[in-house]
Amino acid sequence: MIFRISPEVIQKLKDLESYALLNPFTLPMLKEVLASKRSPAGDIPEYSITIPVGYKVVYSIEEHPGGFARHLSVSSPSKGKHPKPIVINTIMSYLEFDGMSSSPDIYVYTENVGKGIEAINIIEMIKDVKSFNQYVKDITNRT
Repeated sequence: MIFRISPEVIQKLKDLESYALLNPFTLPMLKEVLASKRSPAGDIPEYSITIPVGYKVVYSIEEHPGGFARHLSVSSPSKGKHPKPIVINTIMSYLEFDGMSSSPDIYVYTENVGKGIEAINIIEMIKDVKSFNQYVKDITNRT
């Protein structure tokens, strides 16, 4: 199966990435989300896009006790169905994730996001802070 993304969607993914990098969820903010005092990224329009054929993509940068992480969530528009691996891998490649491996720096889990909709979540810890800081600088310069 081939999953192609148009240049327009690629640009939307890059814009989503830029927004997330410039507006990270700090540890106090995440604690507020867990206490239901703040909306999660998936409920904030700036952190998400919808791509053909209705997949919702949510992307955020989050501060965790062990450092910063990239958090990607992809949900299918069909109740009870998960996005296909090719869809997730394609999106991950455009957001420059290291990829699905047995690395202890990548966490994957499923989540019921309501109304029978299932999401696949990928959290990747940012290992090389120096390279990441340069990456943020590059993103900032392109916006």
